[in-house]
Amino acid sequence: MSEQTLQELIESDAFQEKAAGTDDDAEAAGAAYRNLVSSAEVKGLGAETVAGYKADFARLQRAAEAFNAAVAKAMGGGLDREKLLAVYEHYEICLTALQAQNERFDALAALRIATLCKAVATLTTEAMPNAKKRLLELEGQLEKLAVDLKKAEKDVSGARLQRDINTALSAATLLAGPTGALAKVLVAGAGITAQLATDYVLGPSRGSPDGVANTVIGGSADLVDKLGPLGKKFVSAGSAVLSYKSDSDEIGQAKAVFEAARKKLAAAQRGTEDMLALLEPLGKKARTFATGLDKARAGVKDALQRGVDARNEYADMKKLLKAGG
Repeated sequence: MSEQTLQELIESDAFQEKAAGTDDDAEAAGAAYRNLVSSAEVKGLGAETVAGYKADFARLQRAAEAFNAAVAKAMGGGLDREKLLAVYEHYEICLTALQAQNERFDALAALRIATLCKAVATLTTEAMPNAKKRLLELEGQLEKLAVDLKKAEKDVSGARLQRDINTALSAATLLAGPTGALAKVLVAGAGITAQLATDYVLGPSRGSPDGVANTVIGGSADLVDKLGPLGKKFVSAGSAVLSYKSDSDEIGQAKAVFEAARKKLAAAQRGTEDMLALLEPLGKKARTFATGLDKARAGVKDALQRGVDARNEYADMKKLLKAGG
């Protein structure tokens, strides 16, 4: 049996069925795209992300037109089998790319990721900078307090007061470390945008560092969790020192030194209490957002995996073109 000519192959039921199937899939992918791209959830994902989605759809449209034009040209003898295969392979690549994007954006819409990203942006542009300012103030207070507490510890005469000052000093030192660390994390947090949060869910886009959004938001939640007990311990230890009266025998001749330390200790205590009141809701929000971003990323990954089998059928058309029927 002689090999089919390209024209005979194109006219065969097998080719016509697979070509029509691919065109139908392209139509379905386009319809899904149009439905998703007009939704509020997708529109809220950021201009850069939506622009990339629109570009994928435009590429598919051009590829579909090019394939149908190539089939017509091949029927007239103006295109060989190898070139028609190359045009179809490009059509397949553009189609599967849009199908994959549809899977992603459908998952994002279902998870309301745009709403989540907007909340992340609000958190990082409003709440985090305010918290950062308070943390930097407290960090400065704690550093100055440590100097005065060390001096007071040496100068007071009572052993019990020395122990209490030492405990407060240790608590202040332990609190200063994560306080400064969180302030630095929140500096980075101020740069987190809805686009970066979306990139984390979809995978990096145009060089965006993958994971930066969740690393900063999740990291801030971790530090808030750590700061809570340390802040409470410092407030408690400070209260023990503040309970001493200025004329106490424990203070001896160090009244001036003790009063200076006491004043700074009271200010640092108030700053710590204010910080804890500010950070507790911030930490809860950060934890919720970080968990939400991870959930959304997993949802997109699952959606993409479900689409793999559906795209295997395009391999049959390529085999047909390569074998010649």
